[in-house]
Amino acid sequence: MTRAAAVPLERLHRFNHSFAPRLEHGQLDPDGIRGVRVTGYLSDESGWGAAGRGYASALRQLRVPMRIHDLSALTTNRSEDDNLVRRDTTADTDVNLVCVDAGRHFALLSKVGDSFFAGHYNIGAWAWELPHFPDSWYNRFAYYDEIWVTTSFIAAALTPISPVPVVRIPPVVSATRGSRLRGRRRLNVDYGTFVFAFMFDVHSHLTRKNPNAIIAAFRRAFPHRKDVRLVLKSLNGAADPDGYRELRDLAAGAPIDFYDEAWPAQEVHDLMAACDAYASLHRSEGTGLTIAEAMACGKPVITTDWSGNTDFADISNSFPVAYELATVGSNAGPYRAGETWAEPDVEHAAWLMRQVVDDSSLAARRGQAARRRMRRDFSEEAVAALVHQRLDAIRCRNRLGVLRRTMSAFTEHRDVNDPNE
Repeated sequence: MTRAAAVPLERLHRFNHSFAPRLEHGQLDPDGIRGVRVTGYLSDESGWGAAGRGYASALRQLRVPMRIHDLSALTTNRSEDDNLVRRDTTADTDVNLVCVDAGRHFALLSKVGDSFFAGHYNIGAWAWELPHFPDSWYNRFAYYDEIWVTTSFIAAALTPISPVPVVRIPPVVSATRGSRLRGRRRLNVDYGTFVFAFMFDVHSHLTRKNPNAIIAAFRRAFPHRKDVRLVLKSLNGAADPDGYRELRDLAAGAPIDFYDEAWPAQEVHDLMAACDAYASLHRSEGTGLTIAEAMACGKPVITTDWSGNTDFADISNSFPVAYELATVGSNAGPYRAGETWAEPDVEHAAWLMRQVVDDSSLAARRGQAARRRMRRDFSEEAVAALVHQRLDAIRCRNRLGVLRRTMSAFTEHRDVNDPNE
C-alpha cells in the first residue's frame, strides 16, 4: 500500500466515517493477502514446471502463506520433481497464481470448475513463443485479473491485446549442482574433449527448437577435428519420428551424440556440469530456460539473438548469433504458417563455436559475466523482491478502487450539503 493512496483514504475515514469502504465479494483485503493458491505443472519435468516451482519458491522466500495445487497430470511429461512436496501453509487463499499455459486453459477449467476462480484475485502465468498471440485464445483473458509473463518478449505479444494488466516477473534461475566427472563418464568423453550441449523437448516442436541448425553449424565449424563433440539431449523423440530421423541423418559420421530419454534430474545436472559450452539456435523462445540455466552455471552460451532470451543473454555475457526474420512456412502445433520467427545464421554460429573453443579466456570471461547476471537478476531473492512489489501493487489497486468510489461519494455528499456549490 503506497502512501499516495493511503493518506487521502485514511483522512476520509477519520473525518467521514459514513464513507468507510465495504469490501466486495472476491476483493482482496486491503490490509494484506491471506494466502496464494499456486496451481500448475508443479512436479512436471519441463520448463514451465520449473517456472511454476520458481514462483512458488519466491513466495516461500517472502513467507507468503501458500496452498500447492499440482496439476501435472494434465501433461504427458514425466512428473517426478518433488521440490514442492511440502505441507501447505494455509487453506485460506484469496489469490490464485495459475501457472498453466493459455493453450491448456480449458483443460484446467474442466478439472477445477468455474468455482475455482470465485472469490480470488486471479493471476495467470503464461508463456508464448511468437510475436502475435493466437486470436483463438483471447477468451482466456476473461478468467483473470492480470497475467504474469517471464520475459519482455512475451509481454510485447500480450500487452497490445490484453484487457488486463500484463506484468513481467522473470523466472527463478539457479545454478544446478552437478558432477563434471560423473557427467563426462556418462557421456564417455575424455578430459581433453570439448563438449557442446543442447537440451530440448520434441513436444516443443523441432521446427522451433531447430537442432538441425546446431548440427549444421557444428559440422561447418569442425569438419575434421575429433577433440570436439556435440551432445544433443532430448525428450519425446517418438513424437516426431520422421523429424528425429532427419536429425540423425544430418549428424551421421560426425562426433555428435544423441540421448533421447528421460534422465533423473541429477544426471541432467551432471550433463550441464560436463559440457564446456551450451548452444541454442532456436527460431524462437518465450523464455529460453535451458539457456538461462547454462548461464547461471557459468557456461559460455551461443544463442540466437532474438526472442525471450535477449532479456538476459547479450554480447557482454554470451555469444549472440545473427539472424534474419523469416516466415513460419507451415503449421507446427500452435504456431501458424505466416507468423514470424528468426532464422539464425549458421555460418556465424559456426564461427562463434570455433571462437569459444580456440579462445578459452574470452569464453571464460563471458561465462563468468553470465553467472553474475543470473545471480543479480534471476535469483530467488531477486524474483521474490519483484513478486513482493507486485503483490503490494495488487493490494494498492484494490484500495485505489475503494478510494475512487469513496471520493465520488464524498463529492456528491459535498455538492448536496454545500449551499455555495
